[in-house]
Amino acid sequence: MIPRVYNGHNKTFFFVNYEGTRIRTSHTGQLSVPTSEQRSGDFSNLGFRVNQPIFDPSTTRANPTGAGVIRDPFVNNMIPASRMTPFATQALSLYPLPTTAAATGNNYFTTLGSISDNNQLVARVDQIFSDKTSLAFRYYFFNGLATVPSAIKNDGENDDVRTQNMVLNVSHSFSPNTLYELRLGYNRPKYQILQVGAYGTSYAEAFGLKNLLNDPIAHGIPNISLTNFSGYGLVADPNGQLTNLYQIINHVTLIRGAHNLKFGADLRKTNFNDVGDRNARGSLTFTGALTADPQNRSKTGVSLADLILGLPLSANGSSTPLAGNYNSFGYYPFVEDDWKISSRLTLNLGLRY
Repeated sequence: MIPRVYNGHNKTFFFVNYEGTRIRTSHTGQLSVPTSEQRSGDFSNLGFRVNQPIFDPSTTRANPTGAGVIRDPFVNNMIPASRMTPFATQALSLYPLPTTAAATGNNYFTTLGSISDNNQLVARVDQIFSDKTSLAFRYYFFNGLATVPSAIKNDGENDDVRTQNMVLNVSHSFSPNTLYELRLGYNRPKYQILQVGAYGTSYAEAFGLKNLLNDPIAHGIPNISLTNFSGYGLVADPNGQLTNLYQIINHVTLIRGAHNLKFGADLRKTNFNDVGDRNARGSLTFTGALTADPQNRSKTGVSLADLILGLPLSANGSSTPLAGNYNSFGYYPFVEDDWKISSRLTLNLGLRY
């Protein structure tokens, strides 16, 4: 006969539940991307794909016949290959080639797939040690991932949510009129919004960008903004919060005649961590202002020409994480009494501090 190690009949109860969701959706990604001619610095086809006359910023000089400054136009409206910067070579390598030859508007189309995955687990165990003492434990876990892809290489955003909490409850009856209860709780909600490429490759060196945040969570491509062209990269990510909440609830219930008296305390510690970085990978804006004719800015200049020359109108970067860690403590003693004055009247009294 095999000896019975444990007999939990009418003493041990348990419950486990799991739910999983998998959603796959697709949509059409649309971009306005540089043509192969524009990538090489050729903007000679005026009026096609926002091509306008471009002027050489290195020739900027005072206007000898009037106010302001003047510049010389690029010969044949083309930027020499020798003026192409390593920054531009890297920046342009992330753009796909056009799928159509449309003269205006979007010229690149592709199918993108999004993911939405959720996992949820709930488990509970109840243990009855005796007629006077029992224990209950519950654990909850949730994890969700949602992706927001981009047609640009290594671009896009991922939203990650993870929540865990657990509760341990112990009750003991000292007598039919005296009950003690202890509850221990822990809650840990966490969510992150990350650019695709986080914890992967840092592109700062490849782009020639310096003095940026050197943290794997902020790795990825920089934010490039181009007037009249699709940009890429994100300014705000990484962004996220993580909270640890610890809780102790300790109370005693006394039944004395017409009085049901309960007193105790609720003790809490909250640890809150927050991160909201901006420009962690660098953020550069190109508008065409640097290749425009200073005397006729509205009809000249191309943002992509500015990028090829490595001349942003504005550039921002951060080497310091915008993160905080905060702790708070709460102490909440209480006392309450349910006083049954008669069969038709009960008075509820209580004080909480």
